[in-house]
Amino acid sequence: MKLIQLIIQALGFSVALGAVFSTQAEIRPGNFTINRSSSETQFRDIELKAEIWESSQEWVRKTFNWTEIYCDYDPGYNGGQIWFDDYLNLPKNMKSSALHRSISGISREQAEAVVYSSRGFLTNRPATWNDFRDEVWRIQESFSGEDISFRTFYWDVIVENGSQNFKKMGYAHPGYSSFSQLSPSSGPENALASLDDKDYNDHGPNPAPAPAPAPAPSPEPVKPSYNCSTRTRFETLWKLESQSKMTGTIPKRVDVTIENSVLLRGERESIHLSWNGQSQQINVDTRYAINSYSLTVDSKGNTYLLKGEGRKAITPSTGDFKATFNYNGGKLTLDVSDSRAEELTKLDPSYQLSVSVTVTKTASGCFGSTKPAGSKVLVFPSGSGSLDISTLLPEAAAAKDTIAISALTFERQNTKYFSGSANWPSALEVQIPKN
Repeated sequence: MKLIQLIIQALGFSVALGAVFSTQAEIRPGNFTINRSSSETQFRDIELKAEIWESSQEWVRKTFNWTEIYCDYDPGYNGGQIWFDDYLNLPKNMKSSALHRSISGISREQAEAVVYSSRGFLTNRPATWNDFRDEVWRIQESFSGEDISFRTFYWDVIVENGSQNFKKMGYAHPGYSSFSQLSPSSGPENALASLDDKDYNDHGPNPAPAPAPAPAPSPEPVKPSYNCSTRTRFETLWKLESQSKMTGTIPKRVDVTIENSVLLRGERESIHLSWNGQSQQINVDTRYAINSYSLTVDSKGNTYLLKGEGRKAITPSTGDFKATFNYNGGKLTLDVSDSRAEELTKLDPSYQLSVSVTVTKTASGCFGSTKPAGSKVLVFPSGSGSLDISTLLPEAAAAKDTIAISALTFERQNTKYFSGSANWPSALEVQIPKN
């Protein structure tokens, strides 16, 4: 066990910006499932291999593409007044809290770093959304080398929450409703080989303003305006990637013997074994076994004896039963049988089969309707028998009427081997022929 502890301690935990961020080791259990019939009682030299896995996280630079809001402004546009004027007038000790509450995607710690930085971030109101977006990029690039939480800052504020911040911060005109949902246009794992359209790589200076419009003949001044849309952007960003790999195994061999179990013809039961790689004994799980067991283990945890302490009563399988529905000689006959009847009668002499039958009748013709016709519960001590369905009909069936066994349920009674019931999977139908 000391060897295992040394392995974990050696892998430990480390931080290195731009390289491996953290490395951890874990031991995953080794598993084995015994799937046995009644004749299989000895299982020798079972090997359980606990696995040693190493998990690591690493910051890598990858090229992403996504869609974001981009606006073309008329000269003189000056926006963002709704929030920034109030923010700029706050005392410094209140600004970080206001920044965290007002801008979606910025944490409290990030807001404090921005406010108290000597680099002058957000000290003036960005006049346009483009200016604000560029300022967010500048913050990310400035901090990401020293604070790893800023490596996804632009993604969090602009890509994930850009549409929301566009409205909250006063850059949206009154008629604004919503742009397309901002999301990566290709998954984070899809790196792009080259950047062909540099117009999309626009975190630098904004495009030169368009020429001023000609003076309007109206005495009213022309209000500054803008048009916004979404465009695709390509950038190389930081991403925290996780990976796991198996670095070794810890084996253990055991013997298992099973005694006094009861399995019927064709039945199999499962017993699950697992080992955590550290304790002396393995874990033996008999929850899904048909029998209940007591467990005895030797002092070294290598030999296991499972002794049956009675069979669990399990739900019967539909496949054990047979049902046929026929019309012959003017009679509607349902025949049922239990394939385990003989076997169960020997084990439990009082065993009997209970069958619940529900019948419906659909009258012939274009407007014929389906109506309940009757139901009955029958008990067959021998595990098989027949029922004349005609006795359940309130009136004789006419030619081309359809008689259906709409529900058929089997239940084994007076046996400790089974409990519950099994439903026949589909309706059984017969159409009454013409004479």
